[in-house]
Amino acid sequence: MENWLTIGQLNSAIWKPIMGANWKQRAGKIMVTKPGNGFGGRSICIFQKEIPEIPYEVKVEVKLNGKKGAAGLIFEADGKNKHYGFYPSEGNMRLTRFEGPDVLSWSILDQVSSESYRSEEWNRLRIRVEEEKIIGYLNGEKICELNDTVLRGGKVGLAKFRSTEAEFKHFELGKELSPKTTPNKTVKELTQQIDLLIQNPINNEAIKQLKTDISASKLLLQNRIKELNKTANSLKIIHDRVHREHVTKKLIKELDKGIKSDLTLCALLIAQHDNQELDIEAYHSEINRMATDIKGIIDPADSEEKKVKAISKYLFEDNGYHGSRTDYYNRSNSYLNEVIDDREGIPITLSVIFIELASRINVELKGLGLPGHFVVFHQEQGERKIIDPFNGGKQISTKEADQIVQDQLGIGKASEYEPADNLSIVKRMIYNLKGITIDNKEYEDALNYVNLLIEIDPNDPQERLSRAILNIQNKQEENAKSDLEWLLKTKPEGIHLQRIQELYNRL
Repeated sequence: MENWLTIGQLNSAIWKPIMGANWKQRAGKIMVTKPGNGFGGRSICIFQKEIPEIPYEVKVEVKLNGKKGAAGLIFEADGKNKHYGFYPSEGNMRLTRFEGPDVLSWSILDQVSSESYRSEEWNRLRIRVEEEKIIGYLNGEKICELNDTVLRGGKVGLAKFRSTEAEFKHFELGKELSPKTTPNKTVKELTQQIDLLIQNPINNEAIKQLKTDISASKLLLQNRIKELNKTANSLKIIHDRVHREHVTKKLIKELDKGIKSDLTLCALLIAQHDNQELDIEAYHSEINRMATDIKGIIDPADSEEKKVKAISKYLFEDNGYHGSRTDYYNRSNSYLNEVIDDREGIPITLSVIFIELASRINVELKGLGLPGHFVVFHQEQGERKIIDPFNGGKQISTKEADQIVQDQLGIGKASEYEPADNLSIVKRMIYNLKGITIDNKEYEDALNYVNLLIEIDPNDPQERLSRAILNIQNKQEENAKSDLEWLLKTKPEGIHLQRIQELYNRL
């Protein structure tokens, strides 16, 4: 039973984990999960074999499953709380010194941002320890060199921090571990063979030539794969941008028609902005089909109120349309095609269907964008008859509508809100998508929605500010500066210009 329990465990003759976490070994890799019980979730795994006399080197390849992780090498470790660390942390390489169990005994000796670091891929870390120096290498590039002699005479090993999940492979300890270099002539010859194989993968002669230096060939092939993947990713980004800009142009062209714009088309274009395969005509026809069904169950001479009730019954009783209760903030609820497919949506998308069906049976139904809740209404003898599509087409009183406003803002009445035109409905649908992506920290997607809003209204200062902040989140500082410059130049009301200037100066 003792032997069976060691399946997947580290060999205790080689490795000794301390400070918790879950260290495992499989297929030659060491894996670690769960936070350690040292400060900052620290856990270390000490290599038990004898350390060479100084100078010596230690290296490992590490891959972090997440951009915010921290894991790598330790050296000169006393087996308790004292050691140096060399590891990636949130995309930067850190050289640190730990002299005790708490944060007060921790020093960051150097922190380097290097283009050599490959996020969420394998990275080769190597440390050289000399009498008075510590030298750090990342993927073959020397990135730090410090004079530090505080800790000497300890062991080497691995470390992880916080909730990081990491994998390690090819751990090695020795006097000299610098990678062997392949002669330029050999690299050139092997590269030529790879080019031939890309054109003809069954070129046996080229394969034979690659086998003359397996290590160099595999490295060159891996680099070529990365280059091609990078090219493919760049092409996808261009493809997506061309698509979005085309859809944006169509949406703006439709909105420019004002009251004659097709709200169904506009809502479907918002969905097509994200879903390139969407067949707009199919869903446009579905709205028309539903309207035809409703025409078959009403009398043209019926009152407006009776026709509205017929739409409610058709949607919510006969066909099962309903407000999304368990997954409200799913983007699908904002895509009109998916709302039609699933018969589930949020207030504004259900309202769009209600408005569009009404327009096809000659009922003038208008949207009403109350704070936090979209409804529809029609006029009867000068009075608004308000319907709540999210709640099964229920008619709500003026008092209930006022309560919706007061629950959100504390004051106000529903009568203070003007009917929503197609432009404001479209913008509100995009605001919803923007809010969902920001809450989920999907900043690139959020940026696409803000770009769409600014194309619709280039003079919207709040969206200009949103775009600047999102560009900063996406490390696109130059793009952020252009929007901040626009704000400083136009000086719109409601924007704290002093803070904008401070942010601009920092950039």
